Amino acid sequence: MTVKYALKHLAARIQRIPANEGQRLAILNYHSVGGGGSASVETNLFNAHLKLISQRYHGIDLQCPLNNKFGKTKTLITFDDGYLDNYEFAAPLLNAYSQSALFFITTDFIEKEIDITKSFRSYRGLKPMTWDQVGRLYELGHTIGLHGRTHRAFSVMSAAEAWDEMANSFALLKRRTGIIARAFAYPFGQLEHRRPDMAAIASSLGIQHVFSTENRGVGMSAIQEQNSTHPIPRLRVDAGDSPLIVGDKIDGRWDYISRIQRIRSCIRLRSIRAYSAPY
Repeated sequence: MTVKYALKHLAARIQRIPANEGQRLAILNYHSVGGGGSASVETNLFNAHLKLISQRYHGIDLQCPLNNKFGKTKTLITFDDGYLDNYEFAAPLLNAYSQSALFFITTDFIEKEIDITKSFRSYRGLKPMTWDQVGRLYELGHTIGLHGRTHRAFSVMSAAEAWDEMANSFALLKRRTGIIARAFAYPFGQLEHRRPDMAAIASSLGIQHVFSTENRGVGMSAIQEQNSTHPIPRLRVDAGDSPLIVGDKIDGRWDYISRIQRIRSCIRLRSIRAYSAPY
């Protein structure tokens, strides 16, 4: 554990847990499990995460009706990019614990048109799933969402480029697997990577939920809405996160990180008003 991460953990331990357990939803953001990258979560550790989640929380499934009848904090497990290890190592463990997950795939990566890992030091060399494996995940009860066609930041695109990126990704997933995407996660996903017209673009394709990477939980109402006006935040899970840290993140002790992320985005965007931007 680095000094920086140890300080974050210490700060998290002194945070007060939000008093809304029955209404809270913690969406966990993974990338690679057992893939061998420096940021990949080891399979034994992922197994420990799932054991904790199954014992203490209630996992939800976007393909099923959502309600608040369980008095526990809700969790939703998500994966970004579409790495082969998601299918080989993560999916069997998810199924063993009866946990459903949401897999956001970068369609040209799955298509093997591009290698997104060339610019990802932490995941360099990891292979993508095949389309058959993506379809199999869906058959196993998991949800498939979009993560862009090329993994470019949408903030640097023109309106026409953003539409093409989304529409082509949506069409390719449908053509290869028959799956109609209802969820999308921004690549990178901080405020400076997003765009105010994304809700309209997503809605025009029938996408109901847009996700960011702001590090905080949300109320269940954010995901019960059928069309997200604002991106839904997710909590990043790091390679060295113990079950204790994952539990703290789910409970809300790490939500303070989102405020730091907003301040950093304000600096990068050179706008103090960005702190309260809804998109």
